[in-house]
Amino acid sequence: MPKEVFDDIISLGYKCETACSIEAMFGHADSCLFNWVNIVDINNFIKFLNNFDLLLSEGLSFLPAIGMYQDNALSFRYHSKIKKKSTVNLPEDFIKKNNDEVTSRMTYLKNKFINKIKSGKKILFVMCFRSEIELDKINDILSQISTRIDKIVENKNSKIAVIFEKDYIKDLKLNNFKNIIYYKVGHFSPDDAAFDIDIDFWRELYSSYVFKFCENPDYDKNIKKYIKNRIEKAKEPRAFFRKIAYRFSKLFKH
Repeated sequence: MPKEVFDDIISLGYKCETACSIEAMFGHADSCLFNWVNIVDINNFIKFLNNFDLLLSEGLSFLPAIGMYQDNALSFRYHSKIKKKSTVNLPEDFIKKNNDEVTSRMTYLKNKFINKIKSGKKILFVMCFRSEIELDKINDILSQISTRIDKIVENKNSKIAVIFEKDYIKDLKLNNFKNIIYYKVGHFSPDDAAFDIDIDFWRELYSSYVFKFCENPDYDKNIKKYIKNRIEKAKEPRAFFRKIAYRFSKLFKH
């Protein structure tokens, strides 16, 4: 049976893991609204799908404990590109400079998101489903997301790959929706280490489709590059990297 073909991939969060998975498998993650955003409340995500103008409509608040900016209307959390070692007692002008940069960037990415879903391209949306949500509410939430995505996306053949942690939904019967495909992963990456993704899981997911933007991805080469880059950025290699580096040891030989 031929693989289903998509024009593009778009992350729907809830965290940075989805963007990391795209980068790891395809060598690059195109900038997109939810690539590097933490969606704290999925109900607010649904509100956004129903009204794009809510994004940034009430400004931002700086969260010094985590060094991120929070959308006052939707509670989405955004990284700032301007780095500083300490996020405590920062000068007001520094905070404002960050605020302005985040506002400008997220406004641009919101418009890019809207243009993509209205482009007519067949899109595979990828969404990690937060494991803290009450089980009896999941099917209703999925129904709302399925209905709204189907309404706002021009190409009605687009799909949503929804990923759950296995232990979280092991006893739950998920309803079927025409545009949702379910996947189960052993675990998501930690919130403070989104790059610690399950390489094998994501490779199997993406390799089951064909993507026109990259029809013949060199998964081995891209994974090797991803792991090397992440090891170089890490002060101390995690057990994850030791495991993956061993598994793909042949890729490191020249």
